[in-house]
Amino acid sequence: MLSIVRSGPRVVRMEGDVSEILHWLEGRFSFSESPRERVFDGIGEDSTVLVLGERDRERYVAVDSFPDVILAAMLTEGVCSMVKSVRRLPRSILFRVHGDYRPVMEEIAEDFGGRISPLESIWDWDSDSGVIISFTSKSLARPLTMGDMEKDVVLVSMPHETLRTRLRRRAMYLFNRSMEKAEWRQLEIRIYDAFGRYGLHVERLTKALDDLELGLLVGEGWGKDYAHILMPVSVYCIRLFSFFDAKVVKKALIGLEYVEGSDRFADFDLYETKRKISWTDVAAGAYSDRKSMGAAMREEVRAMLEPDQIEELDRLEAEILACAEPSKGEKRWH
Repeated sequence: MLSIVRSGPRVVRMEGDVSEILHWLEGRFSFSESPRERVFDGIGEDSTVLVLGERDRERYVAVDSFPDVILAAMLTEGVCSMVKSVRRLPRSILFRVHGDYRPVMEEIAEDFGGRISPLESIWDWDSDSGVIISFTSKSLARPLTMGDMEKDVVLVSMPHETLRTRLRRRAMYLFNRSMEKAEWRQLEIRIYDAFGRYGLHVERLTKALDDLELGLLVGEGWGKDYAHILMPVSVYCIRLFSFFDAKVVKKALIGLEYVEGSDRFADFDLYETKRKISWTDVAAGAYSDRKSMGAAMREEVRAMLEPDQIEELDRLEAEILACAEPSKGEKRWH
């Protein structure tokens, strides 16, 4: 599923005995200390950034938990004396774009009475209310770094939940605004398998397309193809709209055709309208044959997925390989 809007981690300023606070965190929470410019790297909305110490001497710690859980543990254990003050800093929202983020940023600022400011100024906004909206062209389903963010943010004085709900209502419209002259592409994937394992292939393929956020799936069903004149071949089709170039989708499909060991266990043909996208269209002379490209694309696809997503695809892949009863007359991919 294409994720366009999500929350960022919570940020809490905590003053007190920094050494004692850090010692207390050990053994209770998973955390890491980083320089300010890297403290957000790789953490999600379920984490908390603690800004410890007095101004100009702060230490920045990312904790894998929520602020209320951390504070409840402190209260329960009776260690609040090591903390002098606690203050919540503004929440954040990440907005995904595909192209120029500035039209989206400007429209959000106008519609919600926001103020555009440089990204590095987020630490200067010390109010305990309001929201910081940042923009990225990277997938929101993956760990992000500050380097993935665009150089400007929008500061909005509005409750976080209210603003996030309203942005989600307009997410697709605003995402399209960032695409400038680019258009959504109507693509069709045709699945061929001599062993007739279409149900498992569809489950694996749609999960991979969803995890990779390559487009919006809009339909599926049986169709006919003609390997030779007057010789119809049954084919299962998946239809999707993608904001990526068809060659990007084709590269992923080539990687998904192959299993470990450079063996191909299905054929996923890609069509944009009625034009077939061939593997040679995307190889660009970088690979000597389809098998070597398939092995390389398989590794590229897996590098873009999270461990749990890879585990699920491997499970489905094993199920497919376990079903090896050939269908009559279906020899296309051998």
